[in-house]
Amino acid sequence: MDQSDEKPKVLLVHKVVCQRSGTNHSDHRRERWFFDTPRLYSGDTKKSILRGKTPADELRSYLHHLFRPHRKRKSGNNKKYYYEGDGDYDDDDDDDDDDNHSDNDEVRDFVGEFVVAVVERLYDCGMYHESVEEQFELIEPQTAIQRIPRTIRPHLFVLKADGPEASIAHERMHISNSNLLNFLQEVVVSDAYTFVKPIFPKRLSAPYLPIYYFLDAIQYRMEDLDNENLQAQLAAFMQFVLDANRVDYAEANDLLSRGRINRKHFWKLFGPYQIVVSEERDNAQGFITGTLIENPGDVYYVDSWSWSFNGNFKRTVTTLEISWPKEDDYEINITDLNTYPLKFATPEMKYRLKKRGERVWACRHQAYVSYHAPSPSFDVQMAQPRFMIDMTMYNQLHADPMTAQEDSDKSDMLDLESTLKVEYIDDIDWQLEAFDRLVLDHNKKEIIQALVSVHVSTAVLKEPHDIIQGKGNALIMLLHGSPGTGKTLTAESIAELTRKPLYRVTCGDVGIEPEAVEKYLNSVLYIGTAWGCVVLLDEADIFLEERTQADLQRNALVSVFLRVLEYYNGILILTTNRVGIFDEAFKSRIQLAIHYPPLDRESRLEIWLNFFNAMREEDNIDINGLKRKADRLAHYRINGRQIRNTVKSAKQLAYYKREQLAYSHFDRIIRIANEFDRYIEKTHGGNTDEEWARDSHTRAEEPGSPEN
Repeated sequence: MDQSDEKPKVLLVHKVVCQRSGTNHSDHRRERWFFDTPRLYSGDTKKSILRGKTPADELRSYLHHLFRPHRKRKSGNNKKYYYEGDGDYDDDDDDDDDDNHSDNDEVRDFVGEFVVAVVERLYDCGMYHESVEEQFELIEPQTAIQRIPRTIRPHLFVLKADGPEASIAHERMHISNSNLLNFLQEVVVSDAYTFVKPIFPKRLSAPYLPIYYFLDAIQYRMEDLDNENLQAQLAAFMQFVLDANRVDYAEANDLLSRGRINRKHFWKLFGPYQIVVSEERDNAQGFITGTLIENPGDVYYVDSWSWSFNGNFKRTVTTLEISWPKEDDYEINITDLNTYPLKFATPEMKYRLKKRGERVWACRHQAYVSYHAPSPSFDVQMAQPRFMIDMTMYNQLHADPMTAQEDSDKSDMLDLESTLKVEYIDDIDWQLEAFDRLVLDHNKKEIIQALVSVHVSTAVLKEPHDIIQGKGNALIMLLHGSPGTGKTLTAESIAELTRKPLYRVTCGDVGIEPEAVEKYLNSVLYIGTAWGCVVLLDEADIFLEERTQADLQRNALVSVFLRVLEYYNGILILTTNRVGIFDEAFKSRIQLAIHYPPLDRESRLEIWLNFFNAMREEDNIDINGLKRKADRLAHYRINGRQIRNTVKSAKQLAYYKREQLAYSHFDRIIRIANEFDRYIEKTHGGNTDEEWARDSHTRAEEPGSPEN
């Protein structure tokens, strides 16, 4: 090899492999190396081995060392690693051996100090012979061939002219210049989307995908180089790569510029350390690619990672399966793939992923959010579901299995976790007008608004109100009255007014065992404090009931409840429709008690109109006709909850009959519901619900209630 040329260069070696058996190839060496492209020459026979004219067998051991197989992780299903060089799969000791070997004087004599990379092109002797089969000419008559021994026959088929250069079966490269490798490494670090230091591979296979992926960045950085030696080394290196792959790269660039891809250029679509979008079942997610893995068939694999969050952000490694949607090699739209690079995504997809990333970042701390996943609903007043995202609290309530047994009651009782799709998470649209629409005496509404507004102000919260610090700072309100008069709606409206989560608890959630009840209530109020909730204890009759000497368990429940309330500092709302059984000890604990009388006709009319106004933007509703009939609907003596149920049922009836929602639908629903009310009155001896409650001493007689 000529050592006189002292310019940087790529050493190209051609390796011929013959693994065929049989007479024609029996004398061929298994491997040979040449400095020129192998072929068969004029006068060669079918017995001749594919070869070049300038042998390079002295490089045999060196090339074996450079291109020995990597030790990689186990991976089944016929997968092979298409992009070599990821730090997770290279053996560090092997790299050290390469460096030590490249410094060896003997190797320096072989390759020369100006060689920046060594390229080995592989050729298959048997495949070449098949390709030139028809160019051989028989030098003996066909009739005589049968009399000649089989071992001699291949020599009778001769080439009259030189054969074509052999086609490359495979090509691989080893970058031997450390300065060149460091430059390429810096390009990858500056251009790749990754938070870990990427590794540019020392060994590459044609068509040299890492070069293709970062080609623009490499060429851009080359223009600003001040180091003339490195610039010359890069020029020699890049000239070889581009000359060898010019047609291939041009084909790929043409496809990608049109947003198209085919099987041949599939891997040019996915670069390492690149953001890709994976769409599965209408759920899109971004990943950063790592090692590319090829699998024969219609499924390809890409090792990738993404961020996950469980209180702390961490990298989660995933192998993406990319399915080819066509059975043939016909080109397809890149976005038809279930996974594709982000740069080919639509603006809508990019915006969707960007907003979702911002949402995840915003939810890394405690966040109270609404959730609007598409689902059919006829609820006219139900807001979008809301969730508290709080990984710190979750981890506190869901300990390790070894410790969870000791605190299982607490974690089971507060099993609040839920899986949410981030793209459906949104900021809460607080319904601040809900309190204004509340049908309640103006004086009572003003007092409620004053108390809750002052309570949540920072200055007042810091001001002590009791001799014992930390005691008696809660705002506890009791809302009592007939069912369906707006007690629960008041609590919901207070939560909207104060922009706080509503934590609703019913007696069925709490249980009846005093010890379990105390644990549950302590946990509820703990979460209520941590999240700044408005805590609603709905239908709290079991805790408010007057203590007696006969029922010790009930007495214990009341005592537990009184003790737990003593040191709570938030807003607690109790509702009951049986205030007649009220224990006197609660009177001093409750800051405000509000009575909700049965709805009169004017109140019912206001509620009906509130519902109709809420529906005015909906389609296929006779709003004007409903408003004209509102006074007639208000004549029916039903409570607020029954009005809401009537609206919901009427909408469903109209939808079922494919009719415009009108008064007739409401009238039919109310008449059927009234049959049930009349039947209940009969079972109560002809008494209404209010009369029955009065006679059972759970509520006092309401003035004027029979005329409402």
